[in-house]
Amino acid sequence: MSNSKKSWFFFIGVGLWATSACAQPSFTSQQILIGKDADVQATSINDSGIYAANVFGAGGVALAGAIVNGTTITRLPHVYPDGAAPLVQAIDNHNNILGYETEGLFAVPHLFLIRNGKLDRHYDLVLVSSFGGQPVQPNPIGFSDGRIIFYTEVISFSTPTDPSYGIPRHLVHTPMYDQFQTIRSVNSSGVVAGNDYGLGGDNTVFYGQYPRFKQLLPPGAVSAGGGYINDNNEVAGSYVDASGTPHGFVYAGGKYTSFDMPAPASKVTVTGISDTGRVVGVYLSPHGARQHGFLYNGQTVSSFGDLMGRNNVFVALNNKSQMLLAIQNGLAWHSYLVTCSGTGC
Repeated sequence: MSNSKKSWFFFIGVGLWATSACAQPSFTSQQILIGKDADVQATSINDSGIYAANVFGAGGVALAGAIVNGTTITRLPHVYPDGAAPLVQAIDNHNNILGYETEGLFAVPHLFLIRNGKLDRHYDLVLVSSFGGQPVQPNPIGFSDGRIIFYTEVISFSTPTDPSYGIPRHLVHTPMYDQFQTIRSVNSSGVVAGNDYGLGGDNTVFYGQYPRFKQLLPPGAVSAGGGYINDNNEVAGSYVDASGTPHGFVYAGGKYTSFDMPAPASKVTVTGISDTGRVVGVYLSPHGARQHGFLYNGQTVSSFGDLMGRNNVFVALNNKSQMLLAIQNGLAWHSYLVTCSGTGC
């Protein structure tokens, strides 16, 4: 891939701070700009600090996917001559890229994998809905350093269901425990994790490898969400107890470990777990509905700011205490590279 350009950053004022009972880590943050574009959705970061992001224009129109390596930006070329903007969802530690692009007059959606800088045609997949056989927009969430990719078939933006994963011609499905479910992560051994949910609100987390899967619901929980797994088979998520209080949890070796936010929260959303056991996510304060990012290091929880998000907030991390923070406000995305330093990271 070519088309390398210089990128630049500036510090942001989203109120970053650290809060913890024992450790006092510090956080620095830089807004991610792709050229002069600030409407950027960061999606994935690898252990070399190289990250993937998507650029949007006026009205939320997708312009391009990009890979950022230090001060060098590589915008993804079109996968198809008549394709729309190629969007990237994940980058692994070998710098392979997973994404999707719509093609042609009828905007047929394709998954794509760029391996060693070249399109791997074996991974050119068109996703077709099981409801009517029509092409649907794919939701490629990520992949492992092995050859495993995964996605969730999207019936509508509010009801992802029928998740599949694996390699081409060897895709398998997870069991449907409830009305809907989403695969959220996969590790290098091919174990996936996610959550299932229905209209009744009795949601659970699941993990496993075909054909054996296990549902997770921490003691005292009435509902659980999340479902992120690392290479040590540790699964992270969140749950709500009978009193309506939200908590985070990690499931490892048959045991649950719960953790709470450094301030009262009305909602906790886990969005990732590293191989070092660090958990990241977002919590919502009960007064004023302000969103805050958090980092759990296995013992304490640190908050890193008032994120001022209106729609969606997502946090991704690598194994080097580097995080990506993406905030959507209306149709616009703004993203930041956040680094944790000091004790507690």
